[in-house]
Amino acid sequence: MRRIEFVTGHDGTAIACCSEGSGPAIVLCDGIGCDHYVWRELKPELLTRFRVISWNYRGHGHSEAPSDPEAVTIRDQASDLACVLDHFQEEQAILIGHSMGVQVIYEFHALFSRRVKALVPVCGASGHPLDTFGGDGRAKERLFPLFYRLLTSGNPRFIQLWRTLFPTRFAFQLACFLEINGSLVARKDFAPYLEHMGNMDLGLFARTLRAASEHTADPFLEAIRVPTLIFAGERDGFTPVEVSHAMHRKIPGSELCVIPGGSHTAPIEVPELLQLRLDKFFHDHGLEKRGKRRARSKA
Repeated sequence: MRRIEFVTGHDGTAIACCSEGSGPAIVLCDGIGCDHYVWRELKPELLTRFRVISWNYRGHGHSEAPSDPEAVTIRDQASDLACVLDHFQEEQAILIGHSMGVQVIYEFHALFSRRVKALVPVCGASGHPLDTFGGDGRAKERLFPLFYRLLTSGNPRFIQLWRTLFPTRFAFQLACFLEINGSLVARKDFAPYLEHMGNMDLGLFARTLRAASEHTADPFLEAIRVPTLIFAGERDGFTPVEVSHAMHRKIPGSELCVIPGGSHTAPIEVPELLQLRLDKFFHDHGLEKRGKRRARSKA
């Protein structure tokens, strides 16, 4: 059972984190509104060869919300990650980021490049994610201002409606209709995300999303010199596959793996394919702890 610890973030915010296993360090960086659910299938295999560090962004999961409500930028998150690594006395780590976590690991590399052993961006963008949301960016111009006002309004009826609807079967069916591949994802695997989102501070979520939408690490991509493996979902509507192709072209020596049929939640849709490609990446670049691997289930 994982033991949650707390580390003081760069501005005094209490950040929840956890370390499991032994070997070279891997840090798992979530998407916005997430609390580790997307790593559920990948983590057990990683633990056979790595020390796996997981953590919550400010205001997510068990982490404290910052005293300054605007201190939820990508740089704030990356600076907290440095504190997490210091807490576990890890000078270097392999960083795996999903969705907004891709921006966090790129920003961390820009700030602390010597502390990065390898990068694995998964179904995310290097910056301005709302510009390509849905393929054309109309969501940013037409929908986000209204969405932001609603989430930050503090309207008790809207908050109650959000908390009531998000953890339901209806919300899962809507997610399947809008994005995730329902033929590959069981409701029980997606439920932790819906439950976490249903309980989040809506204003903090909105400000974090706004900060992510304003951030970009694009100017730093060409300077990356560590092994980099980019995963993209073939049918990802949140981060279209073209975004990953663009990152691949900019990062020298990077590798790109497009997951057939994968959506934005590819790590829980086809985890076996991601793990096989990760295994090759770790082996090719000498990143893993040598030793016997756990036999894979055929179920």
